[in-house]
Amino acid sequence: MQGLSNASPIDQTPDGSFWLGTGNGVVRIDAKSPPTVITGGEQTQALNSRPRRRIWFASRLGLKIISPGKPPIAFPLPPKFGPDVRTLLKSSNGHLWIGTSNGLGEYDGKTTRVFTTRDGLPDNSVTGLFEDHQHAIWIATGHGIARIYSGHVEAFTPQQGLSSNQVLHFMKIAKVACGLERNLVAWAFCVIANFQHTRHRMV
Repeated sequence: MQGLSNASPIDQTPDGSFWLGTGNGVVRIDAKSPPTVITGGEQTQALNSRPRRRIWFASRLGLKIISPGKPPIAFPLPPKFGPDVRTLLKSSNGHLWIGTSNGLGEYDGKTTRVFTTRDGLPDNSVTGLFEDHQHAIWIATGHGIARIYSGHVEAFTPQQGLSSNQVLHFMKIAKVACGLERNLVAWAFCVIANFQHTRHRMV
């Protein structure tokens, strides 16, 4: 796979193929054929599988839909977002959540709903997404985290007990954990590290 580097995002489509995102494009790997470079020249920031062997491909240049044997198709993002797509999440209801450097989108298959600081996010720069067992969506940003449940946005920052403004990502390791700039904390009561807010139980 000459010319590809810095592999990080990876996903698998229902046909068993693995899609590997790298610093210079996307590679498709399956058991029946050699690895195939699907697209090159763009650093992969996130991947998420779609039906019929297709995949969402996010980069600093936008969001695309990739299908084997076909040119990538650009997905029309809301103009206010800009092209920098940082993270993706397919929630249990089938919606695609799109985290960008300038806001959050919820695509329901027809339209994209936009969430920004005007809607309650602590910051427009989205770095991570997570869905809990109550189907609430947690958003990591550069200035705290937010929780979206039934369309309502609730924000949390160091004023409510976060150990840092800079939230990098969410992880699940037996219990839900929140990846912070300073430490990785698994807490039984809430995804928010050091935040005494037990009404948002996550485990």
